[in-house]
Amino acid sequence: MDVKTRFFKLLGADEKLFDFVQEEALDGLWFWDLENRNQLYISPKLLKILGYTIQPPGWENIIDREELEIALENHTSENAAPHSPLDQSLKLKAFDGAASELGCKTLIIFGKDRKPVGMLGAYNEIIKLAAKEKELFEAKEKAEKSEMRYRTLFENMNTGFVLFEVVKNRKDEPVDLLILAANKRFEETTGLNLRAAVGSHLSKALPGIENDEADWIGTYSRVAMTGKPIRYEQSSEFLGVHYSISAFPAEPGQCAVTFLDITERKQAEKLLAESEERLRLATEQSDVAVWEYDFVSHSITRSGNHDKLYGLEWQTKWDMNTFLEATHPEDRELSEQHIMGSVNPGGPDNYSFNFRVIYPDQTVRWLAANGKVIQRDEKGVGVRLRGTLADITEVKETELALRESELRFRMAIKHAPFPILIHAEDGQVIKVNSSWTRLTGYKERDIPTIARWTKKAYGTEKKTIKKYIEGLYTLNAPKAEGEYKIRTKSGEYRIWEFSSGPIGELPDGRRLVISMAMDVTERKKAELDLFDTSQLLKTSQEIAHLGSFEYKTADGSMVWSEEEYRIYGLDPASPAPDLSELLQKFIHPADRILFEKTFTTAMQNHEDFALEHRIIRPDNGIRWVYSKAHPTFKEQGILLAYVGATLDITERKQLQEDLEKLNAELEQKVKQRTLLLEASNKELEAFSYSVSHDLRAPLRHINGYVDLLNRRYYKDLPEKAQHYLQIISAASSKMGSLIDDLLEYSKTGRTEVRKAEIDLNVLLKEIKEELGIEEKKERVLWEVQKLPKVFGDASLLKLVWRNLLENALKYSGKKVISKISVSYVEEEEYFVFSIQDNGVGFDMKYAQKLFGVFQRLHSQADFEGTGIGLANVQRIIQKHSGRVWAEAEVGKGAVFHFSLPKHQKEIA
Repeated sequence: MDVKTRFFKLLGADEKLFDFVQEEALDGLWFWDLENRNQLYISPKLLKILGYTIQPPGWENIIDREELEIALENHTSENAAPHSPLDQSLKLKAFDGAASELGCKTLIIFGKDRKPVGMLGAYNEIIKLAAKEKELFEAKEKAEKSEMRYRTLFENMNTGFVLFEVVKNRKDEPVDLLILAANKRFEETTGLNLRAAVGSHLSKALPGIENDEADWIGTYSRVAMTGKPIRYEQSSEFLGVHYSISAFPAEPGQCAVTFLDITERKQAEKLLAESEERLRLATEQSDVAVWEYDFVSHSITRSGNHDKLYGLEWQTKWDMNTFLEATHPEDRELSEQHIMGSVNPGGPDNYSFNFRVIYPDQTVRWLAANGKVIQRDEKGVGVRLRGTLADITEVKETELALRESELRFRMAIKHAPFPILIHAEDGQVIKVNSSWTRLTGYKERDIPTIARWTKKAYGTEKKTIKKYIEGLYTLNAPKAEGEYKIRTKSGEYRIWEFSSGPIGELPDGRRLVISMAMDVTERKKAELDLFDTSQLLKTSQEIAHLGSFEYKTADGSMVWSEEEYRIYGLDPASPAPDLSELLQKFIHPADRILFEKTFTTAMQNHEDFALEHRIIRPDNGIRWVYSKAHPTFKEQGILLAYVGATLDITERKQLQEDLEKLNAELEQKVKQRTLLLEASNKELEAFSYSVSHDLRAPLRHINGYVDLLNRRYYKDLPEKAQHYLQIISAASSKMGSLIDDLLEYSKTGRTEVRKAEIDLNVLLKEIKEELGIEEKKERVLWEVQKLPKVFGDASLLKLVWRNLLENALKYSGKKVISKISVSYVEEEEYFVFSIQDNGVGFDMKYAQKLFGVFQRLHSQADFEGTGIGLANVQRIIQKHSGRVWAEAEVGKGAVFHFSLPKHQKEIA
């Protein structure tokens, strides 16, 4: 009996079984014969639902035997009622191969001997479930499509997006952020690798971000914990990017953030602000003014330099009448016509014209006015104008000069020391200068066109070069074209470096280009020679045994060159010592502390390290070396390493010790000779002082007897004798002046410098009063700069200033107006003072004689003097640790300079 017949026989014999099928198997059933477990019956309705037309021979392809065994065991469990239906779930495989786990009721069928003879599975709402499953599938598919669209949008956003989850410590404090998700734009703007970053802590993905001024962890943790979204702009110094950021809470403990890179916008804003500021400064400080005029209120808004262009001080009121009054009378009518022609209805919005103005000092200047009507009323009348005003006086004055210079320009091109060729866009050669023809050997008639030139100069490359030249006619600015090899008429090859640029158009509209060349043949040869020399230098450095090393700050390790090993007496095959081992084993104990301190300080300050020190070799040999290293950094400014070199200077140190010993001996000899020189100088000064005093007695006798002769016998003496007496008196007076100056010079040499702070302005005022300069102000023009305070001897420096000012007055005294200026410049260690006059000057070839005793460059008849004053000036300035010098030109005046130390400690 087959399984189907057996099932229906049981169904007809058991009323309870029949009722169960009627109620529970509305959508199909299956029957498993437990007496012959290889047989299973599946109802046609269930087969149809699963897509079958007939029951296939292999029922296990629809219901797995193991599934049936489990369902049977469920009936025999302790909690199951043996004769009651049981809700279970079994997998059914449809005709298309899809497996679905469907719920059914199972029932054990017992025989007359109360033994199980079969198990029945009944399905009640499978069609509804299938429909629902289909509906769920369609909904899932729709959701997946929606998710795909969202994912595409998410990945292609122009803003970076990241989802963070707050990471807290045991105190419930935020300490980091976990990256849950991020898009490609976030990867691009931060430089992260998304695959590695997602699921990682932010501090691990971006090491150092916790120190960024943007405070990522703190800011986004607050948004996640408070639930308050924020929107702001922030610069990340760590990433070097400026962001527009929106942060908002997501799930509890999570924060979603969008990052829009606005770095370029910020830079553009900064550049715009700087540009506006430059424009403002440029208009205020240049000869261009901007203005805006309101015809309704007759008021004007203008830049600060507007009125100055008219030669006026700032005017509280400025309207059309003010403008016309400031305009040259001959230009008023035309100026008004230009302006009102634009203002009137139907007039052009833009106008421009040139006009003249007369300054209060009657100077005539040319101005260029450019205006535009920016607002008209309902009748079309211009009510607001805006424009610029520029001083074009120089332009007008140069128009004539430009016409004259055009000829000079043509001659300059023709005779320029470098090749020049002017050509038009149709290939016509307009002009070739003499340098071009001289260097190439081609006459101007030989190269009437670019095609002819390229054929002669470039040979087989002529087409390529000609095509390139044709591209030059579209240039808007000069262009450096690089180096090309050309062939001259003699067949010699030369290397020319070309540059070209547009120079306008011909009257017929053809564009013009000027091409200039520089013959760099010799330079290229020199470069090759230089390369050979550099190779030779490299070899020489290897021969010089200059060691090199690299100290890596990350782990303290060292990398040495072979020569470095040899200097330290080590085998190059052995590992280089680290810094600690270097200090303990190889740096001389006496230099160890200094080496460590110097190197540590250099690293802390990111400075160069340089030190001469001793090293101890493994064979206990001591060598002197000079070590120098330079720090290298990462992009973020983090110290990466020190790279340097070590030079063995043992022989040099030995020579230095010998030299120091020699210097010590020499210094002792110098001291001895200095003492002798000082004694000699003192004797010389004593002699000078004695001579000056001893000369005064006979000089007084001479003056006395001459005076007596003049009083008693002058009228009785012949005219010639009277003349002799005058000569004797004048010579005696000059001798007295010489003795006085000589005494002053001797006194200056003996005087000790008494240092104090001096206000040179007060000192200069005293000297001017003593010289009676105020009384001479009608013929003396003074220009005196405010002077600084200095340290020195007031009486000695007063003598310097008095002498130089007296000279300036004396040697410019023959001018109608004497011009004397006093100024100074400040250098790093000195003030340099200058006294300039417009006097007779002197020939600079005699300048070395100026500061010698009794040295004069002008005759006594022209200018009185003893020739000691400037020698005294030099001595005083030298005692103040300065120097004095002069510059002059015959007939144009002289300027005397002297320097004084800026600080007291530098004065001797």
